[in-house]
Amino acid sequence: MRLFPSELYVDDYEGFTPAKDIFARKEFGEGLGNLFANVDDPMVAVLDAPWGSGKTTFIKMWCGHMRNQGFPVIYFDAFKNDYTDDAFLALAGEVIALADDLDPIDAEARKGFLLKAKQVAWAATKGGLRKGLSKLFGEDGVEEIGAAIAEDSANCLLGFGDAYLQEKLEGRKKERDAFRAFGDALKVLSSELSKAMQTREETSEEADSKPTQKALIFVIDELDRCKPPFALDLLEKAKHFFSVPNIHFLLVTHMEQLENSVRFAYGMDGQAGTYLQKFYHLVLGFPAEKDIHGYTSIEKYLAKLFTELPEDGEGGQYSSDLRAIITSYAKQKNITFRSLERIATQIGIFLASTRKNQLRLCPIVAPLCIMKFISPDLYKKAQSQIITLDEVYNFMAFDEADHAGALCKMWWGFCIGDEKYFEENRNVMESCRNSLFRYSIGSRDGIVPFMCSLIDRLKI
Repeated sequence: MRLFPSELYVDDYEGFTPAKDIFARKEFGEGLGNLFANVDDPMVAVLDAPWGSGKTTFIKMWCGHMRNQGFPVIYFDAFKNDYTDDAFLALAGEVIALADDLDPIDAEARKGFLLKAKQVAWAATKGGLRKGLSKLFGEDGVEEIGAAIAEDSANCLLGFGDAYLQEKLEGRKKERDAFRAFGDALKVLSSELSKAMQTREETSEEADSKPTQKALIFVIDELDRCKPPFALDLLEKAKHFFSVPNIHFLLVTHMEQLENSVRFAYGMDGQAGTYLQKFYHLVLGFPAEKDIHGYTSIEKYLAKLFTELPEDGEGGQYSSDLRAIITSYAKQKNITFRSLERIATQIGIFLASTRKNQLRLCPIVAPLCIMKFISPDLYKKAQSQIITLDEVYNFMAFDEADHAGALCKMWWGFCIGDEKYFEENRNVMESCRNSLFRYSIGSRDGIVPFMCSLIDRLKI
């Protein structure tokens, strides 16, 4: 029995396969690939979409597509790597890892890059004068040094400070030379990576032809989920050290969340977006998706999720009705795929905990499962029998032109509508009452909390 959606595995060279490209994003991916293939200057692009919108699955397929075109591609999950303190070492390490994975790679090119990366890592982490002094004397000691200097009573410390400062000033040229040499070494190694990738993809007839230079593509995923300091460190290191010819970056994130990272780190309430603009050249988003039959991505993904849920005991009709209600809600509210997964998991638990001969009103159960994840406070009010009809209507935004929406509105009216509502809709309300005769329902206002008890009991 499966309650949770299985994680979709995408092989490194799989590309866009019909079975996994359920949102039909292949055409968009090919267009994105053409953009990266035809830009000569170093480029940083952003794929901007909300958390839980299918970015990671798409981008893994896109990486495979680009590798099959002969491009060396590095996929870097920022969320899984934000335990490290140094973004530069993390990125440079990925280049070395790719060089080791692709065979053959010119040994001198790899050795040269590794040496220059070490020099840059050393230079980039030495810090300023105060930072250097604080390592020797501690922060309190630095304060004491400052006080002593102010009183002109610490000539020996001043002499040390002068020597340290002179070393720092003279070291700036060495650092600048190291940064420039790193860029040159990265350029050479990226060329070797391109050759190795194309050697891997070429046929015997193409073996004698000279490979064309193809850009090294860094894909940095999950920037919107990793720790804010690490996300910004990645951006800054990419800009300062990896902006060389034939190196492209694709940042996969939700720009709103990335702006929140800037606010967290620097307190830029109104300028976070402007600050980020210096790190990228263009922002791209997924195109609106609707196929020739009119099916939306939400419908496609829910259909996939429900195929993995427990049997409903009613030949699939009950599950189909639940899915129709969730689809109606999701399309109106435009919720993320990740939210759909959580709701589907709750439906799966409910299906595994109940049987078909129980009272389990679909128009009540589906909205409750949605509430439990989207609005827990409203769900608690439903449990406590203090939820109002207006609150349910406002939350679900039932579309009466839609059969699922009209059905939900009718049953919620029956369960929690007041006497005035009941009288105004007596014919419909009596129809609901008559359909429940075999369940021996004592009071209609007890139905919603009873459905909550079924959802919560976990009797699998």
